[in-house]
Amino acid sequence: MAKSLEPCPYLGLANNQNSCYPFQTTDHRCYRATPAQWIELGHQESFCLGDKFKECPRFARPAVYAAPEEPAVTPSKTGGVPLSPAQGGEGKGGWKIAEEEPAPEETSGYDEYGEDTSGGLRSMLVAVLGGLILAVLILGGVIAYRNLFSNKGPLGMATPAPTKTKVTTPVPTLEATPTRVALATPTEVPPTPSALSAVVIASDGAKVRKEPKTSSVQVGSLIKGQQVEVLERDVPGESVTLAGFGTSDKWLKIRVKGGTLTGYVWSKLLEIK
Repeated sequence: MAKSLEPCPYLGLANNQNSCYPFQTTDHRCYRATPAQWIELGHQESFCLGDKFKECPRFARPAVYAAPEEPAVTPSKTGGVPLSPAQGGEGKGGWKIAEEEPAPEETSGYDEYGEDTSGGLRSMLVAVLGGLILAVLILGGVIAYRNLFSNKGPLGMATPAPTKTKVTTPVPTLEATPTRVALATPTEVPPTPSALSAVVIASDGAKVRKEPKTSSVQVGSLIKGQQVEVLERDVPGESVTLAGFGTSDKWLKIRVKGGTLTGYVWSKLLEIK
């Protein structure tokens, strides 16, 4: 199995030391010295992203190397292809993929029929407010009129109050009908199966592929002793024979703990805990 080029183990993002991109970007920082230092794009291409990081002046003498001043730039939001972590570093869980943030939805101020909703709303509010004021004025006039002419006529003469006749309407008696309520039967909730984990037992590590076969695209790699989550076990795939491990056509679908990298690994290279 051919090994892919690995980045410098001290390469990381400004907000995450354990992740980096497979290309030069202003988001990268060098954690060889403390505090982390900004890295020029040309320096990243020459040393950090290839197998020549041991020739880097920062890598050889971090206390002597003077870091350049960081320019005022906007961090890149371009995504990348997930690759394998650095061998011998602090154990990166794979290349981090940045996602584009959705643009805010713009509102035009017009409805689906092309009418201006903002101006129409203001006109409607003004009309409602005017109607309320008119209703209050009318109600005040009615109350004042009733208070003025309640017991006297137009010339101040007493007006006899009308006689009210009380009419009693019989109220029918309704018999209450008992209602039967069905009691709900409690439903047993099945227990949630605990997540499985596995550890890499192959000394050369293991490759993570997009499909359960050796000819599939490699999306990452694991090192010996690294723990992963088992999403599916005994997945049928390509039969592989490897010295010291035997023959098997079973694969495991895994996910790197603490990351988003998922894929398939030949089952003989992992031990399920």
